[in-house]
Order: sequence, then C-alpha cells, then structure tokens
Amino acid sequence: MKAVAISPAKVILFGEHFVVGGNSAISMSIDLPTTVTVEHFTQNQVQVKSDDLEVEAVFSQDGKLARSSGENAETTLRPVFQATAFTLKKLNKPEHGLKISVTSKVPIGMGLGSSAATAVGTVIGIATLHGSKISNDDVFEAAYSLERMVHGHPSGVDQATVTYGGLISYRKGKVNDKLRVTKPPLMIIGNTGKRRSTGEFVGRVTRLRETQPNEYGKIASEAQMIADKAAEWLATDQPEKLGALMNENQRLLESVGVSSPELETLISAARAAGALGAKLTGGGGGGCMIALVEDSTQLKVSQAIERAGGQTVPGRFTPKGAQASLCDA
Repeated sequence: MKAVAISPAKVILFGEHFVVGGNSAISMSIDLPTTVTVEHFTQNQVQVKSDDLEVEAVFSQDGKLARSSGENAETTLRPVFQATAFTLKKLNKPEHGLKISVTSKVPIGMGLGSSAATAVGTVIGIATLHGSKISNDDVFEAAYSLERMVHGHPSGVDQATVTYGGLISYRKGKVNDKLRVTKPPLMIIGNTGKRRSTGEFVGRVTRLRETQPNEYGKIASEAQMIADKAAEWLATDQPEKLGALMNENQRLLESVGVSSPELETLISAARAAGALGAKLTGGGGGGCMIALVEDSTQLKVSQAIERAGGQTVPGRFTPKGAQASLCDA
C-alpha cells in the first residue's frame, strides 16, 4: 500500500513581502502539480528521492545521512526528511521507516511555491499512509510550523495557498477569506530563469521596516489599500481595474528593492503586448512574473515574454488544494 499526495503550485497576486510585516496578501493556487508518493520502508530509515533531479538520499531516524547519490543530494532532499520527521513525531510514529518519492512540474526556486507544495504533500501523504485523519487546518499548521523552524519568520502564505487551494486572502498566519469569483483571473507566468534567495529579499524589506519605519509605513499602507481593492475587483470581475492595481503593486515592490532588471524586462514586454497588468510574484530578485490577460491577448503576451528572454510556464487556476489517497503499491 502507498499514499499518493498531489499539491498545486501558487502565485501571489498582491501583497508579497508586505505580508511578512502584517499586511494582507492575495494568492491563487495553480495547476502545476507536485506529487509525493509515500510507502513503508522495511528498514528503520527514511529514503527520499527525486527522479526529476536524479538525486536520492537515505537518512537515519536521527537525521544522519546514511548514503546519497546525485549532485547536492543531501542539501536538496534534507528538507523532505525534515518534513517527514516532523510529521511522524506529530503522529506519534517517530520510528517508522518510509520511502518517499517526489516528482514536480514546478520550477524550483522561482517563486511558485515548490518547497511548500513538497512539504504539504509530504505531511498529508504520511498521514494518509498511517490512516490518520488530518484536516486542512492541521496540515497548514504542520507545514507552517516546519517552515518557521527552518526559516525563522516566514509569512506562511505559500503553505496556506497550497493547502486550501483556490483564491485566498491571507494575513497574520491565517486565511482571512476564500475569495469567490465568477471568473478566475487568466494569468501568464513568465520565468526569468534566474534563481534567487527569498530570504535575502525578505531581509531587504525587513531592514527598511526597521531602519525607516515612517517610509515603510507609507508604502505598506498603500500596499494594503491595493490588496483591499483587489479583493473587490476580483469578486466583481473587473479585470481592467485589477490589472491597474497589479501595476501599482509592482511599483511599490520596485521601491523597496525586490525587483530586478530581468523581471522588469519581461513585465514591460507583457504590458506592451496588451497585458492588463503585470508584476513580479513571490520573493523577487529573479524567479517569475505574472501578467493578467484576456483570451484575445493571451498568445500575443506569451510570445512577447518569450521574445524578451523569458520562458512561459503553463499553469491555470485550480480550486483544489493538496489531496492524498491510498492505492496499491
């Protein structure tokens, strides 16, 4: 018997970075699946592998590396072991051996929530394999707690979006609202191909907040007003107004130093090709941007992003959060 968990990816439409300081963020799950398969392992160890990355590692229950294969295998796969150990402890089954396999359609390190999708998938996969009923609230709390342990003070918006799915408004560690829309926004995702450290750019905004609180406060207040208006325009299907807000949000992100020339090149190309609005998504400094389009401009904007040096990433809105099921091994 094995458990198979499938998690979506995510894009942040409004409020990234400012959400760490207490603002609202609006994010959306997208149909780029990460699949985590969990099986019992006869040895009292945790075996983790990724066929996509061609890496494998085996850890003892106390976290020591027993063996590995592939470039940077331990560094790449240790977060999966940490999620496994954390979940087994929560389920009061710390001595159970497991085999875990991860495959993903999500570009790694590009701001689309690949680590959150893997962590959430690992949590629900292990719980399902052990026959433990686990609510979305419990899954989110487990994944968010793990992220706090590893990274200190994350916002949790990635874990929440992947867990609950759909369009959400998120603030201060919880989902404020699941936004109901008649027509989900149609987004083109443009990948710069430039990996970046989210922590570095979160640190930039944190330093601004601490050293120039008045300046930061004005920017954050404007960002909150944008997020509030965005929730209204999403609910009433007003894409032109939503696009204008995306452009304003990008201006604020540039002002706090988390954009990049690569992102701005793709953003400018998308706007010139007819996108209603465009901005970075996620940590910034590289990674991905998003462009709001209509059906009639979708192809033209995609082509413009690619001509500007970006790679368009497939992925449309999905209302589903992470799910798991049992099947025969």
